[in-house]
Amino acid sequence: MDIRLLVTNKKRPILSLRMALDLVVASLQNDEAFLRKTLGKIDYHLRRNATAHKSHRLKREMWRAAET
Repeated sequence: MDIRLLVTNKKRPILSLRMALDLVVASLQNDEAFLRKTLGKIDYHLRRNATAHKSHRLKREMWRAAET
């Protein structure tokens, strides 16, 4: 199984400590189905975090625009 993840960012890590721990545990299980399920969960949370970050950024920009 070929797995590639982007795990760095300039300001903060993309993976939380819990995500990294889940990934390590899943990789040590030698169960491909379990690993795929874990990768699916991590992918879901990364997408949700990106959506939340975008939403917060837009709100912050709107507040700054309203202040000026």
